[in-house]
Amino acid sequence: MTTGDGPAPSPTALSVRRRPASKRRHRFRPTLGRTGRLRTLVVAATSLDHPHRAVCLTNLAKKLSYKVMQIGNLGDLQQAISHLKEAVAVTPLYHLDRASSLNIFVNNLISRFQLIGDLDDLQQTILYAEEVVAATPIDHIDRALRLNNLATNLNSRFERTGDLNDLQQVIVRAEEAVATTSLDYPHRAAYLSNLANKLSSRFRRIRDLDDLQQAIS
Repeated sequence: MTTGDGPAPSPTALSVRRRPASKRRHRFRPTLGRTGRLRTLVVAATSLDHPHRAVCLTNLAKKLSYKVMQIGNLGDLQQAISHLKEAVAVTPLYHLDRASSLNIFVNNLISRFQLIGDLDDLQQTILYAEEVVAATPIDHIDRALRLNNLATNLNSRFERTGDLNDLQQVIVRAEEAVATTSLDYPHRAAYLSNLANKLSSRFRRIRDLDDLQQAIS
């Protein structure tokens, strides 16, 4: 998943830990270790009601996510998710940073779902992704991306459970993503392709010719 808020460690990244030692990126490990320990100390020294605690937690989680991408460790991903969950919990509903923190949280949750396949992670991902979209202003540069990511996560649940309501919501969100973009938006073609694919999926499910015609056009 692509995002402008922070890294989203993938199952491929996590699998790095199984590579031969000679091929691992050792040059990153010392710096990441020192920085990570420093950020951990900063969080530990920040009181629960401190106004900057959420920022400290999010920064630590980002560092852990980068570490996951470099050396691969499920424990680091678990810690990142835990820190982000707390960061979201202590961030007021209408705070300017809430949507960004939520989005990073969503990215890490979907990474864990892709790795271990726990449906609860996917359910949480969708709930929080809905909140991310709701907290993102209409004219925000990342709104279309976040809508498209939500559609992708809903489609994952549809593929897992076969619930037609999820597919209906996928199409609604995919249409919103397209509508949000300008004609010269770099990813507009990809979003249009995604929408066409989902309309084709619904056609195969309920045989509505309107879906097929929209997918073709």
